[in-house]
Amino acid sequence: MLPRGQTPERRAYMQAWRVAHPRDRRAYKAAYDAAHQEQAAAYRAANRERLKAAKAAYYAANRDRLLAGVLARARAHPEQIAAYHAEHYSRNTDRIKATVSAYRAANPAKKRHLENRRRMRKAGNGGTHTLAERQAKFARLGNVCFYCGVAQELTIDHDIPLVRGGTDDIANILPACRSCNSRKNKRTATEFLNHQRTGGVGGAEAGNR
Repeated sequence: MLPRGQTPERRAYMQAWRVAHPRDRRAYKAAYDAAHQEQAAAYRAANRERLKAAKAAYYAANRDRLLAGVLARARAHPEQIAAYHAEHYSRNTDRIKATVSAYRAANPAKKRHLENRRRMRKAGNGGTHTLAERQAKFARLGNVCFYCGVAQELTIDHDIPLVRGGTDDIANILPACRSCNSRKNKRTATEFLNHQRTGGVGGAEAGNR
């Protein structure tokens, strides 16, 4: 549906002009934005929730196209993108750190999932799973430690450890408390359970599961 008062011919003319005058259009927009900063800020403040909902709906409807565009720009201009992010971070370091800290505190499960993904990329063993898959598997196993049965803060354990070629597929993921995950060390889940049954005491360092 065309905006009110706009004909197909007018729309086609405007689109053709934008393609033919990209620099003129950017310069005009920059000048207009600079001259109307206060009005724009007041409008955003008065319509914050409506604009947020509209932005979310637009992203949901165009997610694949938007992500493809971002990826294409990043591949075509890697140095320019890196320079922009470096400058943005240097100008907003405190705010960015505060935002990241607040997000991590409010989303501990997501934080652990992203940390696990970084570990897997570094290990290079392959395999992947989503946060939803992991949460569903933990729930099926009672949301308790697989080794001691205690319901406390759970960590992501790999049945076959990363140092022994274990992947990050959901079939290789188990819930473990920090103590058991640390003591399990380089053992498989079966080996660690047998170790517990025989009364062995593990004490190897964490970080190799």
